[in-house]
Amino acid sequence: LRHTAECRERGVAFAADHLAGALSFEYGTGLSFTTYLGWLMPYDARITLVGSEHEIEHAIRDLSRIGVDGVEVAEGEDPADAAPGALTRSYPRVDWPTAAIMRTREDVVLDVRRADEFTTGHLESAVNVPLHELLRRLDEVPVGRVLVHCASGYRAGIASSILDRTGRNVVHIDAAYADAAAAGLAVSA
Repeated sequence: LRHTAECRERGVAFAADHLAGALSFEYGTGLSFTTYLGWLMPYDARITLVGSEHEIEHAIRDLSRIGVDGVEVAEGEDPADAAPGALTRSYPRVDWPTAAIMRTREDVVLDVRRADEFTTGHLESAVNVPLHELLRRLDEVPVGRVLVHCASGYRAGIASSILDRTGRNVVHIDAAYADAAAAGLAVSA
């Protein structure tokens, strides 16, 4: 999926500064937000939406359509405003050329695309744990710094926030997988 510039900016903002323990489900157009939050989060999970009044209104409407009600709201973009004095975290968000430069042999490359996407081509030495299985398969992600990618960057953003929540050293590759080879990364067919 293509994301609006605003959605990309919010993803950058989340990676740069967010409340410790928060998960990133960017709203964007709402399609991916509702799909992935509804698919990944337990039905009875406590959810607090953080964002602009417009985004929150739309998110509440969309979540109610899939039976998720009773969400809490913290309007605003700045974590310090949402929870003054709370611990914040950050992690790098990079493109493929930057990932190619920063990657070391010790780094783990985590591909969170579905298994059928992975089998059609993937980065050499990548570990595949599809996003929809990540919460129950966290122990399968090898130790070390984890460079996370998917097809477009959206699922990698969610996965990066999940790994960050567990204290992992994570790098979110926010770029189209189709551009990885052009950045000099070895791809297996």
